[in-house]
Amino acid sequence: MPIFGKSVTLQIKQKRYFCDNAECKIDIFTEQNGLINHYSQFTTRCREYMLTVAIHVSCEAAVKILAYQGIRVSGDTLLNMLKTAGNEYKSEVGKKIGIDDWAYRRGQTYGTIICDLETHDIIDVLKGRDGDTLEKWLRGHSEIEVVSRDRSSTYSSAVTKVLPEAIQIADRFHITKNLLDALKESMKSFMPEVIEVPKDEIIEPVAHSTNKVKKTPKWTNARKPK
Repeated sequence: MPIFGKSVTLQIKQKRYFCDNAECKIDIFTEQNGLINHYSQFTTRCREYMLTVAIHVSCEAAVKILAYQGIRVSGDTLLNMLKTAGNEYKSEVGKKIGIDDWAYRRGQTYGTIICDLETHDIIDVLKGRDGDTLEKWLRGHSEIEVVSRDRSSTYSSAVTKVLPEAIQIADRFHITKNLLDALKESMKSFMPEVIEVPKDEIIEPVAHSTNKVKKTPKWTNARKPK
């Protein structure tokens, strides 16, 4: 971490050990410490701070903020750090989850997002939105008791197959959306496709004259001109 806006370089001396055993897969063993991770150019404390800034703003904006504070890093490095931190992130699966699909690119690539209904934290993101992928994920989480989902049969059949005793509920968003869609279709059945207006009831637009109307001047108590 920088000190008073000045960059700091920490020099660490560690011992390295070489293994003479030909059958050993690792030839070199290096002494470890709690300041820095493997193959990292930043201390753990500095890395966590940079990740905090990058999460709240874009990577390019984080580069400018960190440079002002005395930390030099590129946007690509921050992006790789975010991806690594995402792979290392593990959240506990509760008894109540919510499942829904989302689009990487609408009409082409989709994924499945799983959230905790009580903490609203993202638990996992699966590739695709098919039932087989969800089934594989559910088989490792038998503790789930409630599943909130959309009204698609893909997710419902997967939950029924793996967790038959779990309670399945339709989430509020899809219930409201389906209600509005049903109301629209109901209104369409009452409204004709073509509405005819009789010619007698058509009101012709009134043409307004563009000539300016001269206003009569208001005379005061002074003598009027002859």
